[in-house]
Amino acid sequence: MLQFGYQIVELLNLINKTNSVNMNYFFKKYAPLLICVFVLACKNKKIGYVETTKVIDSFTLTKELQKKADNTIKQRNMILDSLKIVVEKLYANSVNPEQDTSFLTKRELYIKLMNEYEEQNQALVSEFTKQSLNQLNEYINEFGKEYQYDIIYGANGNGSFLYIDENYDITDEVTKYVNQKYSGL
Repeated sequence: MLQFGYQIVELLNLINKTNSVNMNYFFKKYAPLLICVFVLACKNKKIGYVETTKVIDSFTLTKELQKKADNTIKQRNMILDSLKIVVEKLYANSVNPEQDTSFLTKRELYIKLMNEYEEQNQALVSEFTKQSLNQLNEYINEFGKEYQYDIIYGANGNGSFLYIDENYDITDEVTKYVNQKYSGL
């Protein structure tokens, strides 16, 4: 199997020499296709795929964390709404709002809180997403091993894999080979 990987690299090097194709661009663009060719050359392997968006959206932890984030954001919005009403009343009751220290103080507090909450909300959603995806990836790896999958593809349009048996990982060998070729060794 490893020999097949080296043959692909030799073919790519030949293409690079004859057509002056940028090898880095070629690898980025065609790596998923090359991996698929490699996998198809290996018979009797258990391969599957998942629709990643459907799995993520259906994952209970994702739903729980989304509900928790929604509640936190809702509470923060209620605080902002209350403060906004106070600021609007102070503005309406002030003869010269730009000179009214009470109005200016509350308005600054509102703007400061609004910006803080926006940053905190983004950080919260990002952390919850990371937490959910990390757990999901762990479970997918366990699933792959338990049900003896060699490869599990993630159908999300970017060609990434969710699980692949380590026996198919020739990254180190290919990296060493292309770097040696580049160095002229």
